[in-house]
Amino acid sequence: TIGRLSPVKKYETMIEAMRLLKERGVDCVAHIVGSAGTPEQISYERSLHAIVELSHLSDRVLFHGAISHTKIYPMLESADIFVNTSLTGSLDKAVVEAMSAGVPIVTCNEALKGVLGTLEKELMFEKENATELADRIASLIRNSDEYRRAMSVTLHEIVQKHHSRDAFIRTIVSLYQS
Repeated sequence: TIGRLSPVKKYETMIEAMRLLKERGVDCVAHIVGSAGTPEQISYERSLHAIVELSHLSDRVLFHGAISHTKIYPMLESADIFVNTSLTGSLDKAVVEAMSAGVPIVTCNEALKGVLGTLEKELMFEKENATELADRIASLIRNSDEYRRAMSVTLHEIVQKHHSRDAFIRTIVSLYQS
């Protein structure tokens, strides 16, 4: 996942899902990319590190801090799944970037309802529900490479259709024509 380390991002849901996956014997590692800026965010980051330590997940939940934008896309391309636990209710840029890179996403963000089409049930989970998140991640891991590649193409096409520069320009032009 990628984003600022802020309480609204609910990273503790992902950490709990990683604990559940470890209990189930599912081998995976979570990479958290982002940093804290405000005193509240710094306190939140400390609490996340404490949760990881107490849950014995230091080898499964890795904090990378801030990474330059030029290194984000290569990191996304190497990811198997992008997790978004944010409660912002707005479409996170990092989710769209992951979809554009062809990375299967798992999210609770209602801004994606209706956007993911037939993949919605498979890729969305209830807010703050770590068990459901763990289920979605485990399901994606179990899918064949061929299935994940097809999903990647579909997600990339969704971004091109609804969130590309060309789609944005068409939207602006249509607003002026009405």
